[in-house]
Amino acid sequence: MDPQRTPLVCPTCGATTQSGPECRRCRSDLRVLQRLEAQRAAELPVLARALHECRWADALQSAHYIHTLRQDTMSYRLLAVCQLLNQQFAAAWETHRQFHPV
Repeated sequence: MDPQRTPLVCPTCGATTQSGPECRRCRSDLRVLQRLEAQRAAELPVLARALHECRWADALQSAHYIHTLRQDTMSYRLLAVCQLLNQQFAAAWETHRQFHPV
């Protein structure tokens, strides 16, 4: 899995394309947010390996962790797929419903 790099957005002012330890616009500290993104990026290969090796329960645990770190289109899809692979059909439907509210 090679996720598209999502620009880091300052949670305080909404400025995008952050690269330093503080926001270029409002000077908010972004180090915690950057650590979360690094943890998420490190977990993606763990999930890919679990899927490749058909370790569905491990894949689901990894997908939950990724989704906890940041909820986006990819995290919802990964979580729903892993729930389906673990035969958690109601949970997969709920994940889909949360991302695509009726």
